Parts: sequence; C-alpha cells; structure tokens
Amino acid sequence: MKKTLLGLCLAFGWTVPATASAPLGIVWQQTPPTVVQKTVRKHDNRPTTARAHRPLIAIDIDDMGVAFDRSLWALDLPAGVTFAYLPYAHHLAWQVAAAKAKGHEVILHMPMEADDPDEYPGPHNLSVDMTKAQMEQNIQFNLDSFTGYDGVNNHMGSKFTTYAPGLKLLMLQLVKRHVYFLDSMTTPKSVAWKVARKYHIPTVRRDVFLDDAATPEGVARQINVTMALARRYGSVIAIGHPKPATLAALEVWLPTLKARGFELVPVSTIVRYRNHEPLPHAVAEAAVASGAAQGK
Repeated sequence: MKKTLLGLCLAFGWTVPATASAPLGIVWQQTPPTVVQKTVRKHDNRPTTARAHRPLIAIDIDDMGVAFDRSLWALDLPAGVTFAYLPYAHHLAWQVAAAKAKGHEVILHMPMEADDPDEYPGPHNLSVDMTKAQMEQNIQFNLDSFTGYDGVNNHMGSKFTTYAPGLKLLMLQLVKRHVYFLDSMTTPKSVAWKVARKYHIPTVRRDVFLDDAATPEGVARQINVTMALARRYGSVIAIGHPKPATLAALEVWLPTLKARGFELVPVSTIVRYRNHEPLPHAVAEAAVASGAAQGK
C-alpha cells in the first residue's frame, strides 16, 4: 500500500508517530547512537550563516535498474531526484532514456568490494585483490555500460573505497569523462572523496542514508534528519533505494518541499554549491522570488 500513515503525516506536517498504531503527536524518540553513526554522516564543517537561497536538498536513489517494477515506480518522483543506475541492469539504455526524458539527473552506480565477503556487489566489480589490468578493464567496462550520466558513485565499496591505489585508477578515468564523483560513504574510513579531490574531480559526500531501516518509521526518521541538516548547513545529500517504504514516503514528501522552504535539486547542484561554483539559473531565480515574497 503506497499511501500510508507516514505519507499523510509528511504531507500535512504532522509529527510522525513512533508506530503506526500510536496517536498522532507522539514525538520520535532519539535514534540509538549505533543507528545514527551508520545512517547519518558527520556533515562537512560549514558555517550556519544566512544564505541567499532556500536550503538545498538532493535525493539520490541508488541501485536503480535491477528491480524493474520499483525502478519504474521511482520515475514518477519529481524531476529533481537523481537516479544511480547499476551498470549490469537490463535494458539500461531504455531505462536511462526514460529517466532523462522525465527530467531526472542520472549517475553511474559503480560496483565495489564490500568488507563483508557475503555481500556481492555484482559482476565486473572493483576489488582490492585485482591486478591493475583487471581493475582497469572492469572500470572501463562499467563506464562504457551506458551513456548520458553526469556523475559516478560507489555501490557498496566499504572495502574498496579505503584502497587509494585502486581509486586512483578510477579517478584517472573520471577526469577524462568530465563527471563528478559522489562518495556514498558506506564506511567512515573511505578515502574516495579525498582521492577524487586530488585529481580535481568535482566531488561531494553523502550526508544521510534514508532507508537502512526500510520501514515507514525508519524512513520518516531519516527524512526529519535530512530537513534538519539542510536547514543548518544550507545543503544536504540523502541516499535512498527503490524500496517500497522509501518510494511511498518520497512521493508524498517531496512535493511539499517548497512549502516547507526547501529547494529540491539534482546532486550536481550541490556539487557546484559545495565546490563554490555558481548555482544553476533556476535556483538563483527561486532565491530571488523567495526573497521578494518575504519582502527582502
């Protein structure tokens, strides 16, 4: 059931109850520290000063393309949402074309080795045990799997994103393709962001995971965290997945962002913002309109 109590709460600004059966008005209890550390990355040190635009929220949906029905469901989300497609998904060209036709930004979801040997990132993944030639071959294969992407981020990779020699090979290829890199921060030990910056690749890091707890309550909690970080720092990048609880929440919450004082933007806009580049014209226009409406 796509429309849930969660969706109603988000749509009308009610406090989300801790359980579906709880009366409206119950405040979420503090998330346990272990959950916070896993799902919310410590935000970059940015001053909480006045800014000339609404707080920017970027939503990236990872693992797109494999669960075909849910990937199609995601296409109906507002155009500002970014989609990360796995290079081994079927009918990739069609899926990417459909996403772009609806105004979505598309990035490539690069499969990388995880710390847990039972977690399989998929074929042609990048592993620390590979030779240089094997890594280069897999990097090339994945980057050539489809066209039209604006950036790359890691799928899994809690092991590989700590391996600077392998990341160097990836970044050398990204430089040639003029795309950005989003470090999904699947581990706090990741050095991918640092390696990307070393090669002058526009890069950002994920701030929030929306659905490690893929329940209406878990997603709602992370949505609240996302809004709080956006208000405090001016921008936030949240990563979710095409899971029913996530998509059901997003399809109701995202259309309310403007009324709540936020701007939904592709990940590339926050890449520009955090790398001190001019924001796209549409965001600048929205800032002017917002200021005029407030008598500024």
